[in-house]
Amino acid sequence: MKTINDVQEYLISRKDNMTAKRWLRNNRITQYILEEHFKWNRDFIRFDQESKTRDLSENIEYYLTNPWLIDNHFEPPL
Repeated sequence: MKTINDVQEYLISRKDNMTAKRWLRNNRITQYILEEHFKWNRDFIRFDQESKTRDLSENIEYYLTNPWLIDNHFEPPL
């Protein structure tokens, strides 16, 4: 089972990535990343497409490549 600590450890390992450092300071973001990881895999398992499931590190790397997927969720409303 993956935990928030696993998310935090991966973000720590990306020490040169400024987005990872910023996300690491916010526990709500690390929780959200983990929830999105579970949601992604659960959806594909439900549709019998287990080949499309991802490892936690793959999902985090995808989010680091596309940080707006996480950041937009935590922006204050206009």
